[in-house]
Amino acid sequence: MQKKSLFLLTILLCMIFTSSLVFAQIEENLERYTEGNAVGYIKPLVNGIGANMNRGWYHSAKIPKNGIRLRIGLVAMIAPFMDKDKTFEAETEGTFTPQQTAEASTVVGSEKSVSVNGTGGTTYIFSGGLDMNAIPFAAPQITVGAIMGTEATLRLFNSSWLNMGGDSEMGDISLFGIGVRHNINQYIPLCPVDIAAGVFYQKISVGGDLLKFTTLHMGVQASKGLGPILLYGGIGLDNSNAKLEYEYNGEFGKYGVSMDVDGDNGVLMTVGLGFNFLILHLNADASFGIRTVYSAGLNFGI
Repeated sequence: MQKKSLFLLTILLCMIFTSSLVFAQIEENLERYTEGNAVGYIKPLVNGIGANMNRGWYHSAKIPKNGIRLRIGLVAMIAPFMDKDKTFEAETEGTFTPQQTAEASTVVGSEKSVSVNGTGGTTYIFSGGLDMNAIPFAAPQITVGAIMGTEATLRLFNSSWLNMGGDSEMGDISLFGIGVRHNINQYIPLCPVDIAAGVFYQKISVGGDLLKFTTLHMGVQASKGLGPILLYGGIGLDNSNAKLEYEYNGEFGKYGVSMDVDGDNGVLMTVGLGFNFLILHLNADASFGIRTVYSAGLNFGI
């Protein structure tokens, strides 16, 4: 058990460390952009992280009507980026003349910057990206229940607990999430599958006020056990938003920029496969909507 716990912690730390490096570079690149270009530059990352955060909340629709439900584990998600996420139509800013547009890299696009020439031999440079093909995410979570067919799931983490904040360039990464699900098939006599409905809320902040994500997912899930094998799926509605605050470093000095960016919000479907061995529960699934997200989980408990 100690080795398994160390393995889970290693995965989580790797993802958090990667995220810290990513956001440190993002803040530096954003300094060249005001709100107009910044939205186009950062939106693919908001889409990917928002989609990730809404995944992994469930791996079965079976909830006891009354009894003990206690499961602790780690879920990991990854959202691949599409070709259209790599570039956006950017505009020159400030006093640069003549005003021009260019196909520039988004935050997940090519590392190469794009430049255009202006009057008097001037040059305007659009920031490059981080050349990312996918964005990972991980979260520890605990599920408790059940009372009248209802269970609750909690996600909670702060990098300061591991002395990762404070002296680091990005400061703390904090995560809070809570979800509630209810057994539906208890109201349907002789129902051949387990059915549940739930709502899940989550927020994460990186580097203080640099990026603050909030997500909400509502949906219905179904599952069917075949011995230790479990087939499950769900359909639901995603909503995600990010608030971004940074300093624009322009030709007349620095000033603060604050903006809201909505993620890819819409309906999606999840299909998954699970394996249950006494207190060990493994699962993997894929969610299909505006974008595709893959998720896997490792949980211990009853």
